[in-house]
Amino acid sequence: MELNCTCFFKDDFNNVEYIHDYFANNVIDCVKIVPSHWKSLSLNGVELMPKKLLMFGGEALYTAMIKDIIPKANRECILVNHYGPTETTVGQLMHIIQDGTAYGHTIPIGKTFTDATVHILNENQEEVAGDAEGELYIGGTCVARGYLNRAELTAQRFIKDKFSTNENARLYRTGDLVRKLASGDIEYQGRIDDQVKIRGYRIELGEIENILQKAPGVKQSVVVAKEGSNGDKRLIGYIVSAEEYQKQQVLDYLNEKLPVYMVPQILVPLSELPFFPNGKVDKKALPNPDASTLLTNTYVAPDHKTEKMISDIWREILDVQRAGVDDNFFELGGNSLLAQKFVAILRTRHQLKLPVTKLFQYPKIKDVAAFLDGRTAIKKVKKTIKSNTADIAIIGMSGRFPGADSIDELWQLLKEGKETTSFFSDDELDVSVHESLRNNPGYVKARGVVNDVKGFDAAFFWY
Repeated sequence: MELNCTCFFKDDFNNVEYIHDYFANNVIDCVKIVPSHWKSLSLNGVELMPKKLLMFGGEALYTAMIKDIIPKANRECILVNHYGPTETTVGQLMHIIQDGTAYGHTIPIGKTFTDATVHILNENQEEVAGDAEGELYIGGTCVARGYLNRAELTAQRFIKDKFSTNENARLYRTGDLVRKLASGDIEYQGRIDDQVKIRGYRIELGEIENILQKAPGVKQSVVVAKEGSNGDKRLIGYIVSAEEYQKQQVLDYLNEKLPVYMVPQILVPLSELPFFPNGKVDKKALPNPDASTLLTNTYVAPDHKTEKMISDIWREILDVQRAGVDDNFFELGGNSLLAQKFVAILRTRHQLKLPVTKLFQYPKIKDVAAFLDGRTAIKKVKKTIKSNTADIAIIGMSGRFPGADSIDELWQLLKEGKETTSFFSDDELDVSVHESLRNNPGYVKARGVVNDVKGFDAAFFWY
């Protein structure tokens, strides 16, 4: 048997043209690579493909990322998703990707192919039932002794294996959230440490990445939660585009697919993602951007007192270098809580009253200033209501409902007894609906659909 070995410098292997030329002029049988690194090596729509085996590992493998090569007609090689942390001597689970299989958001990490044992446990380290989500623990002879000179961390991650008859057996807790599918394959759900809490909402970053990856023109994406100098934690999406970057198209897609609090406040276009030598994304190397430098409108400096005052406050609470008169509060990283903070600063520092709804109506500095210049001071209002039992006059109502875009339309539907719930076939269901839920006989494939729902700021109304 004859083997040939070629060593690449890091710069060469990340040189897309060089590596495609090398593959074209040499027979490459097998490639084992991190999914995001593999995707970054595509050239003019052509993926890097070996002859016999393409093995993914190291991070979640999103179905959307490889959908074009799943059909056998589009490849010669076998596709494998491979899983195993370094602490368990690397690979312990594997799934062979099959043409014709209906995969969910991610390709399963599979089943054990060694003597390793796997357990999906809840926070009390008890096995979960059915397809419930839990943390993945791995046991067996593959488990390492621990971390060198790090006794405390070793005690946290390597625990006694209560499922084994061997007194000395231990389990390694991976920190990965998984669930078991009906097929017996294990499906990766995300990292426990990728769950963040922003403005009271618990958010899974991997879920946002999965949606962002499918947005128009997006080739690769990473979502992180970064803390600004003002202590406010914000979601930032980093995008490598397959074509010309269209920010508004991406935002429209995200607003359609995600609730408001899960849409990244800032999107950063990159020519490429930073990688560690092992091919994983180096998230610490991602820039912590100044949102004002990412705006597409021309900067126009404030030129009078009120505009300058607003600009100073925005720069303070949004942690940006500049805020021009045509800049949008929310495109600079603002949200409903920061809107309340802005209103409070106006009132306490400058004795100016701005209803928070006006900021949503007038999100640019020049428009807020124009509004304030007509109402420059808070006036004390003499109380005229003597009792909380006095009559209240409703002077206006507004609403949007499934099948009705106004109060009058809703009233007409109610009088006529019309059904406005939308019912869906299996093909029409959103891909975010898990397979277990789709197949549940008690699941009703229906919902009330409201037009232009992206115009509703759920976070502002505490939804």
